[in-house]
Amino acid sequence: MRSLPSPLAEHLEQEAQTVAYGWVFTRSDGVTFAFSDHDCPVTFAGQTFEPALGALPSAAQMGPDMAIGSQEVAGVISSLALAEKDLAAGLWDDAQVEVYLFNWQSAESQHVLIRRAVVGEVVRQGETFRAELRGLSQQMDDIKGRVFSHQCSALLGDGQCTVDLSAVPNRYVGQVFEKQSNAVEVVVSNAQEAPANWFASGLLEIIDGEGAGAKLQIASSRLAGGKHLISLWLPSPFELQQGQSAALIAGCDKSWGTCASKFSNTVNFRGFPHMPGNDFALFGPDSISGQNNGSKVVG
Repeated sequence: MRSLPSPLAEHLEQEAQTVAYGWVFTRSDGVTFAFSDHDCPVTFAGQTFEPALGALPSAAQMGPDMAIGSQEVAGVISSLALAEKDLAAGLWDDAQVEVYLFNWQSAESQHVLIRRAVVGEVVRQGETFRAELRGLSQQMDDIKGRVFSHQCSALLGDGQCTVDLSAVPNRYVGQVFEKQSNAVEVVVSNAQEAPANWFASGLLEIIDGEGAGAKLQIASSRLAGGKHLISLWLPSPFELQQGQSAALIAGCDKSWGTCASKFSNTVNFRGFPHMPGNDFALFGPDSISGQNNGSKVVG
């Protein structure tokens, strides 16, 4: 059972209460923000909780034993700290959350941490948003250890893969030459040496200007007039400008063939390319060649 500070417990027993909810978000980049559903700034627990979130929490669903449980927070994107472009760029994905209940008339001595969670799915509709708060036990569902698959389980450039993504030919720094009208394709002009589609499944990293630091996922790339035409999986949440610096980072489809031909890195391949598939087990005995010795037909 959670223990409440005595002053807060006494306040909650009164017929008239002055309580509110507060949320402390810590993004994966270490940046911390604090919001509340009160209409004035409130300071406690070393944080100043802004009133700009305009959030309305849903009922919390707490599962038994190790069940994940969930809650949602809905509101208006009105705080300067909670920019829509940051939500679209995924900077809030998997952010750590602390949820507080506090008496806004005496918050420093009358507050309690009621749960910890991580940000799950974030849905935006115009100027409103809905964020799912998942219980910490959801991390028990994360895959640990090796997965038997024909594809590599490592991320390109991580400690298991070891491919260097910091320089040519796997990273080219150029400038945005043109932004297409469909808001999905951009042309980067300073990567002529890279083969066509070299950046498929890779990243477009914004270096300066609006959205600096964001990494957008590339669906495909093709050469067009000596320039690389990049198609993104999702429209850019930022208004890219001509001349804006950007880096093209190579991609990998995680297959053995790509690892060998593109990166010469099969020694670090984290998959099982020679593992027999389900079709191998379904091959019947060889009854065609006239040498029916019980072996399977392969091919």
